[in-house]
Amino acid sequence: MRKFYVTTGVVALAMTGTLLGVARADVVLPAVQGPIAVGNSSHPFNSSRTQNVPLDLRSRGYVEEEYFLSGKANIYEYGEHYAPRIKTADAPYTTRILILRPSDSERFSGNVIVEPFNPSFNYDLPIMWAYSHDYFMRHGDIYVGITVKAVSMRALKKFDPQRYAPLSMANPLPLAATCSNPGWSAFLSFPESEDGLAWDMLTQVGALLRSKAQQNPLKSLDVQYLYATGQSQTGAYIISYIQDFHPTARLADGRHVYDGFVVNSAGRPIPMNQCAPRLTEDDPHSIIRADVPIIQSFTQSDIAQYSMQRRPDSNRPGDLYTRYEIGGASHATTYEFESAPSPQELTAAGLEANAGAYRCVEPFPNDFPVEYMYSGTYANLDRWVRTGKPPPSAPPVTTVAGNVGQTMFEMDAFGNVRGGVRSAYLDVPTSTFVQSSSGPECFSYFGHKIPFDERRLHGLYPSRAAYVSRFDAAVDRMLQEGWITAEDAARIKMQAVQARIP
Repeated sequence: MRKFYVTTGVVALAMTGTLLGVARADVVLPAVQGPIAVGNSSHPFNSSRTQNVPLDLRSRGYVEEEYFLSGKANIYEYGEHYAPRIKTADAPYTTRILILRPSDSERFSGNVIVEPFNPSFNYDLPIMWAYSHDYFMRHGDIYVGITVKAVSMRALKKFDPQRYAPLSMANPLPLAATCSNPGWSAFLSFPESEDGLAWDMLTQVGALLRSKAQQNPLKSLDVQYLYATGQSQTGAYIISYIQDFHPTARLADGRHVYDGFVVNSAGRPIPMNQCAPRLTEDDPHSIIRADVPIIQSFTQSDIAQYSMQRRPDSNRPGDLYTRYEIGGASHATTYEFESAPSPQELTAAGLEANAGAYRCVEPFPNDFPVEYMYSGTYANLDRWVRTGKPPPSAPPVTTVAGNVGQTMFEMDAFGNVRGGVRSAYLDVPTSTFVQSSSGPECFSYFGHKIPFDERRLHGLYPSRAAYVSRFDAAVDRMLQEGWITAEDAARIKMQAVQARIP
């Protein structure tokens, strides 16, 4: 196997966690199997053609391929001053990646977007692909999703035991030597597995995709830039990677493995290993900074929890950071579940068939189209990396102190939040957007909206033409300031034409 180099701030003896100093360590690229055959009886879990709302990749000039990657990864723990040190070395793993790429290599932009599949519902969910696949495919980017948690592997093995038999994130320690109740919060882990293998997996996948090694599925393409992204739980994975592994993960030519990061709806790292405690929201190590561009975005649902992490935007060498706070948007939307597995696939995987469904008291889920801002974020990150031009900057959402230290929002006359990244949906409103919903079976992070009644709409907009004119002007401002792409500006304007205006 071809080797790439990663500089590591620490090298440790396996099983001891003893710091030995700074050294240069080889990173062995993972072995690759695939593309894994697709037939009538076997296909990738949540493939584009079998997802909730099937996506015709061929008509978009894209193809989908699944590969299995096998290697060895260390398990880490925090040492002094948050320095990661090896707890257990060289644990074998086999994971899967799903590659969606242009069928015509001439269309390839040079960008590869790597997203750890989100496992919050106990299966692989490609959240950022769901939101921004239109932008990725218009731009000619390659998307690579990677399974990073054992609970998702369990669902894969249930879904297709033969296809996914090789997958493993086995705990290298005997059960007697590990914690009996691993994991954190409501997210499942198992003593016989070890989720802490993910960090070296992310480095090795990135190094593989940038290499010219024979086993690299992208070896014939000119991969120029590699970006990592994640949302919610896997946004927290990316925070951990930025803080603890990105600084020392470099290729043989000195470049970082990843050239930039987009982190959405997440504000603190994942535990270093599945038996480690999670850092608190106010821990200083949760505030990210790096020498490559980072755009960290928060929806209105997330801001109250992570307002203590607010920090100034920066374009200084060694600290390239921008924070977006998107008023009106909710942590999750029903839109992202269009790219979720179909009920039939969830049932086959032993999961609840309507996992992720909107089951809240409020009748209208929040459909604030945050996907357009997310796609603009990737365009801004790419421009920042390639040209050095920083992305647009916005003030934070306006908050005030509430009871018992709570963070409350300052609202306008329509019940919508002030400040933050402004959009036509807030500045020319037809609804009140609420960041969270309620109900015994409700995923509160969906949020909801309260549509204006006809009397209020007519008072604001005496005619459809008046509404469209004001809305289009607000969209033009969003485009001019750099929050959205030109293609999405045209799409958003079409929504005004179709809006419910008396």
